Amino acid sequence: MNSSCGDRGETLHFGIVPDESWLTSARISDIIPGVIANLETIRPVRWVRSAKRDAGRLGSFREDESGNSPKDAFVTELESAKSLPFLDTLRWTADGLIPAIVQEASSGEVLMMAWMDEAAVRRTLSTKQTHFYSRSRRSSWHKGETSGHVQDVESIHVDCDADVLLLRVRQVGGACHEGYHNCFWRRVDDSGRLEVVAEPVFAAGSVHGSKDPPKP
Repeated sequence: MNSSCGDRGETLHFGIVPDESWLTSARISDIIPGVIANLETIRPVRWVRSAKRDAGRLGSFREDESGNSPKDAFVTELESAKSLPFLDTLRWTADGLIPAIVQEASSGEVLMMAWMDEAAVRRTLSTKQTHFYSRSRRSSWHKGETSGHVQDVESIHVDCDADVLLLRVRQVGGACHEGYHNCFWRRVDDSGRLEVVAEPVFAAGSVHGSKDPPKP
């Protein structure tokens, strides 16, 4: 089922995930009463639209850390769609992503950069901890989920061109998977070589083991 929504003529696709029989035009009105009749008032959800292009990105919702089913995740995303009008102002890439710079709120230290999709932005706002999107793994990830080195979000800022986010956080432990407090622990010296300018704050091997941490 396709339905045009809003004055931008965007299309919301239902029934695009073959193994999710609940997400079909025949049952969508049972899942969310009134949605079909009021699609014009509900902003389309980007991950649903993009799933036709990249169905693998919906995999993260099948493994939702809260234990919710894909149906629950879909309902939650639609129900919260009207509450985040700033998402309409952002300039997403063609892949539906936006770069995010993460900064230590207390000191201004730049910790890392990662990519976010709309689902990651929503999860970050709802949980008050950072969530990102891994382009290499094509899935969402929760920063610090395995290491415990989470980032508690104090505020989110949008730059003047609306194409970069700044997240001011309180970092627990280290932000870098190599064991450093931030990811920029190498500096270019006068000879053009890289020099290490920081000390690790944790042993990366003891935290991550043999499992590779997500990469942007």
